[in-house]
Amino acid sequence: MESSKTHGQDKSSYLCGLKKKSPLITLENADSIIQQADDYLQSLVNDKVFSGSVLIARNDQILILKGYGCSEYICQEKNTSQTIYRIGSVTKPLTAIIVLKLHERKQLDIKNKISLYYPDYPHGNEITIKNLLSNTSGIFNYTDLEIFEQKCTENLTIDQLIEVFKTEPLQFKPGSEYSYSNSN
Repeated sequence: MESSKTHGQDKSSYLCGLKKKSPLITLENADSIIQQADDYLQSLVNDKVFSGSVLIARNDQILILKGYGCSEYICQEKNTSQTIYRIGSVTKPLTAIIVLKLHERKQLDIKNKISLYYPDYPHGNEITIKNLLSNTSGIFNYTDLEIFEQKCTENLTIDQLIEVFKTEPLQFKPGSEYSYSNSN
């Protein structure tokens, strides 16, 4: 099977936006590598395979902080480093990584009941952080609510969003089943 190429590179390298063997960044080659990364990202924009904001850092030094392409298919607004995106569920694995790191450091226990953090949450004494991470909480998926379309245009705080769905009945006993829920 022949691999498709763009700018002489295998498209599979787009997965992480890196060449298969990325060079080590040193003080001597940093500017050159930063320029190569910037050129590479711009080539992806030109090929219409990437549009977004990028932050590349090493240790405490920001190497690239820049927007590429447009924020919509019809280019009405160019992306910047401050562009806000609706990334939805992309945050779930990132949240899980952070929570599990805190658990590993014993700064948080995934067996904790959510009532520890939201004392007035119905069934909060039955639902654990682990249930939330694994979609086994039984909490109703707020995007299935009839008022979701109206509420999604509002800039709700986390507490306000929880108020929208917390009175919905559990779909099942926490830990007994799996059901994807944006409310987790």
